[in-house]
Amino acid sequence: MLPELKETVVRQIPPEAAEYIRHCTIMPDRGFLIGVSMDPDTGEGIYHGQGLHGDEWMMFFFSRDVVYYKNRLMLDLDSQYGDLPSCIAGQFEPHTFSKQTPTLTWSADEEIEVMMGLAASVLQHEEAIMSASELFGELDSMLALALAAEKYNWVAPTMTCSNILNIVGGRHPLQELLVPSFIPNDCTLAGGYGRGVWDDPNEDRGPSMLILTGPNSSGKSIYMRQVALIVYLAHTGSYVPVTRATIGVTDRILTRMSTRETVANDDSAFVVDLKQAAFAMNFGTRRSLFVIDEFGKGTSAESGAALFGAYLHFLLGLGSEKPKVLAGTHFHEVFEHGILQPSKDLAFAHMDTHVDMEAEDPRDKVTFLYRLLPGRSNQSLGILCAAAHGMPEDMVRRCNEIMALLENGEDLAVALAEETEEEKQRLEEAELIARRFLAWDIPTEGPELDNIRETLEVVLGIREE
Repeated sequence: MLPELKETVVRQIPPEAAEYIRHCTIMPDRGFLIGVSMDPDTGEGIYHGQGLHGDEWMMFFFSRDVVYYKNRLMLDLDSQYGDLPSCIAGQFEPHTFSKQTPTLTWSADEEIEVMMGLAASVLQHEEAIMSASELFGELDSMLALALAAEKYNWVAPTMTCSNILNIVGGRHPLQELLVPSFIPNDCTLAGGYGRGVWDDPNEDRGPSMLILTGPNSSGKSIYMRQVALIVYLAHTGSYVPVTRATIGVTDRILTRMSTRETVANDDSAFVVDLKQAAFAMNFGTRRSLFVIDEFGKGTSAESGAALFGAYLHFLLGLGSEKPKVLAGTHFHEVFEHGILQPSKDLAFAHMDTHVDMEAEDPRDKVTFLYRLLPGRSNQSLGILCAAAHGMPEDMVRRCNEIMALLENGEDLAVALAEETEEEKQRLEEAELIARRFLAWDIPTEGPELDNIRETLEVVLGIREE
């Protein structure tokens, strides 16, 4: 239509002006327009209706070297067709154009009307649609769990009303996808027997609390998380990543694991940990599973160990109402000072490691085997872990020296105040330089002043005399 429109305009104007008509176009909110070559001297179109009677050309805008006009034909087309590019989103109503204040008047947005009408129609069936959506969502979840069980060799757990947890060959459902081979581990816990008809107080069901020790990066946190995830998946009706498992009904999984800080919260990391622990104590029951990872680490070693020991002692003291507890710590003080002793309700375990102090590469000195073994580990191997993760050799060597002093029970203030041979040598060199500098007679005037830099280099031992 637009090329034909251009021909119509050309036929209506003087022949000598035809070459200045560039094109006819239609633009959103502007309607039909005639593009005319610009006169660089005047900034108007070279032709803008000269020689026509009763047909005023109104300039709307210009773009680069083209000036856009409306004449009577363009206005008629606007009235007949409206704003075609915007027609999808609205309906063009009768309007008026003037050279001074061109205006466009619009009716209600038809696109919005259509969408509102559609929404109204859908809302008439809201209850049925929501019910179908919930059913499809549940079906989608069941299919996803079934596909995961088949693909990753999960098995059906045995659910029981007894307050026990017995996992054989448990695996972390996500971590095992990220490593070439995953080492499975077992877990046996039993909460308080309460007064339930399913619980026998005389039954030997295992400890209610398992405390994990061992080096950093040895797998303690992964182990605790995998137990919690297995319990959670079982309660959703899913198969679980185990060889076999018997899982008692669990009402809550309460954790003190991740410390998330934000500028929107004024609480320190230690306060966040305390609040998590307090919440678990206040809302946990004998049917709950507690997962506690390094509680007390945000304060001094003495206070942290005391808090950790008192926290676990409180949970053990609940008797028939005690929950199932998994805890990991590096506070060996609670064991060495007898705060927590193994019993039928409390067991210790650690993640196995192989240490080779003869290895040259620090990364080869510790090999994590990721196997859960009974008993506690006496060391956290923090210094070896620091060396394996790129800490400077000088710092690691100093750590070993301080550790040796601590193990021998020496006074650190006195021991660290003693100078090493290297420090003594550096002090002697510094003293010699200072004495030579003080003894040097530095000229304040004369030609020797020009050589002051060389003189100072000699004094400081940078160059030979």
